[in-house]
Formats: sequence, C-alpha cells, structure tokens
Amino acid sequence: MKAANERITVRDMRTMPIVWIQRALFEQVKPTSSGYMAYLALSYFAVESKCRHHGIRQMASLVGVSETTMKSGLAELIERKAILKRSCWKKTNGTRQALPNEYILIDLGEVNQRPI
Repeated sequence: MKAANERITVRDMRTMPIVWIQRALFEQVKPTSSGYMAYLALSYFAVESKCRHHGIRQMASLVGVSETTMKSGLAELIERKAILKRSCWKKTNGTRQALPNEYILIDLGEVNQRPI
C-alpha cells in the first residue's frame, strides 16, 4: 500500500462532449460532497438538454446519491450562491399553476474562470 501523500500525474485524453466545472467551485465555493454531486448533475443536464425538465430522482440516480442527498446539495449550492433557483408559474383560467423549478448555473466570478 502506498503512502497517503503519494503524488500523482493527471492527463486528459477525453474528447467531446465534456461537462465543464469552473475552478472557482473548488477554490472558492468549496461545497460538501453532496454539493459537488448536485453541481455535477446540474452541469450534465445543462449541457445535455438545455431546457428540458428533469426530476430530483433522475439527477440523484445519475451521480449515484439519494434524493435526500441531492436536495441537500442543491440547497447548499443555493445558500453558497453557486446556483440560482427560480420558481416558475403559469396562469391558466385565472389559476396559478406551479411549473418545475429552474436551477441556473451562474458565472462564479472573474477569478479562475478557466474550466477544469
């Protein structure tokens, strides 16, 4: 078994499509593991679908966490201002009907904007 402080080298051989995450998420926001998983799922669906609706269950399943963990991660990202949540409504025959919430990945700042 190697020592815990073992150094590694990383090389990227990926080709498109790739899900990008800003360095500022790691360096400034520093979410918990549930926050990282929620951000990763949002990033995946943002690239894959642009504006289709996805459920918490589908997002949680994608990254291998529970729905509770996904909800916790989303709440954390909102609290840390890494994403925005917008409630959406539609008026039909004078009645207000709730639509799926919209989660918005925002630019995390001028510093460290290179994708990782």
